[in-house]
Amino acid sequence: MNITKSFTRITLPLLISISGSVSASGLPTTYVPDGGSTGNYVAAVKAVSGDGVSLIGLLAGAALLFMACAVLGNSFWDVYKGKKTIVELGTTIVLGAAILVIGLLLISVATNIF
Repeated sequence: MNITKSFTRITLPLLISISGSVSASGLPTTYVPDGGSTGNYVAAVKAVSGDGVSLIGLLAGAALLFMACAVLGNSFWDVYKGKKTIVELGTTIVLGAAILVIGLLLISVATNIF
């Protein structure tokens, strides 16, 4: 017997039973923006734009984290090559952590505005 056929015979019923139980579980309902159901289009646009601003803020935070990690990796590589000292690496770590904390704090405050 082929291993692929026996694997399919075992896993296919298992996957079907799992997918049935997941779809039957109590999932949350969809989010209706404020004013969307009552016909208040100004409130609906404000709610949707607030979500967009939050998304842009979260993307900016992810970019901030990515850039801080890239700078830290570059600084570590320079220490490995002998171009910088450990003190400069420590300074980069401290300043990068401070920038990350301040940036993420500002992003969390900005998302609470909407």
